[in-house]
Amino acid sequence: MNDARADAVAGTIPPPGARERLAWCLFDFANSAFATLVVTFVYAAFFSKALAPGRGDVLWSHALTVSGIAIALLSPVLGARADQRRGGKKRGLVGASLVCIGATILLAIPYAPAGGPASDLAVYGALALFVIANVAFELVYVFYNAFLPELGDEATIGRLSGKAWALGYAGGLLCLAVGLLAFVGLEVGTTKFTPIVDEANGWNLRATNLLVAAWYLAFAMPAFLWLRDRGVPSAISTPRGLGKAAREVLATLRRLRSYPDLLRLLIAHLFYNDAVLAIIGLAAVYMDMTLGMDFTEIMVTAIGLNVAAGVGSFAFGWVEDKVGARAAILGSLVLLVAGTLLAIAVPTAAAFRVAAVLVGLGLGPNQASSRSLMARFTPAAHRAEFFGIFSLSGKATAWMGTLAFGVLRDLSGSQRVAFLPLLLMFLVGGLFVLRIDQRRGEARARELAA
Repeated sequence: MNDARADAVAGTIPPPGARERLAWCLFDFANSAFATLVVTFVYAAFFSKALAPGRGDVLWSHALTVSGIAIALLSPVLGARADQRRGGKKRGLVGASLVCIGATILLAIPYAPAGGPASDLAVYGALALFVIANVAFELVYVFYNAFLPELGDEATIGRLSGKAWALGYAGGLLCLAVGLLAFVGLEVGTTKFTPIVDEANGWNLRATNLLVAAWYLAFAMPAFLWLRDRGVPSAISTPRGLGKAAREVLATLRRLRSYPDLLRLLIAHLFYNDAVLAIIGLAAVYMDMTLGMDFTEIMVTAIGLNVAAGVGSFAFGWVEDKVGARAAILGSLVLLVAGTLLAIAVPTAAAFRVAAVLVGLGLGPNQASSRSLMARFTPAAHRAEFFGIFSLSGKATAWMGTLAFGVLRDLSGSQRVAFLPLLLMFLVGGLFVLRIDQRRGEARARELAA
């Protein structure tokens, strides 16, 4: 994990300092507002209740499915392309972020007129914009995660990843609080917060997209300015181009059997991350349609989940550096299974709040420790490509979870039944994690780097 220092010595870029690490962590604080307000809670609920009542959950699940397929196809190729170019990770990070921000701004436009349904143009236009924004949002992580091995070492990488995830949940929570109090308008005890914008045609809810875009841009600026791309273009990257990048990805995929522990991590991630994404994307519609929770209750639950996820990310980062990322991932899966089981078995708002805390405690460390374990297994010259494959492993079957939800929900009429496949995905992923040897995987990465 001393690749960062070797790269810095070999080149002209100085070793990373505290300011650069802070900028990297702060980027999670910036873009998590999109995941919290748009993907999971405010806009997901607005789409389901206002734009497409009665069919919003199915349409939303289809949009998540399309996003997952696009991300799976694009991530490894764009990651390999970034490895071919000096400064490629930085360009990818900034470019994908700006696309996500722009599409999020446009999401404020589609609406349902008072007293009438939304037009098909508004419904499907909103879905198209969401897919573009969501794909760009996920592609950002291909480049962002690839910076991690350059900023930490074997003794601190878990804490660095955990701190970033914790800051991410804090950012999502704070932006959600601003959105609820200033845009949505809530009653907290005897105090009523009046929206600062007009509520006609749901403008106050649609305007939260503008808040998300501004938040993302403002807090991502330090990363745009201070992050230094220490990657060295691979020697086999000539001639360059997307075609060459695609062929390089295919060659790497064929060689994955020679990296047994990395391969097991990718397969495990393929299953359990699929379940995580489905839960994130469909939680709001479950609370709305199955549990009958109102908007305020949904938002309070969202706050509890984000607080728990932030605490879990920060705490497990220290645990990971002591006992290993593999053990941290297994612990997170136990919490995720327990929370999902509780939510399905006891369909009440009170039980779901407890389930959300359990899921949150497992959600943060699951993502943070998966990222840091991948960083430990990744050779220096192919960081973005391997993180693109990592994103592929999280998205290649992402459409299956949401598709299964939509199909089972239509067949059974029950969202509880539709969530059952997610439990199986967690269990299968856990079985593959049990077979990972972390020390052997780290040794293999060092061999490849040499």
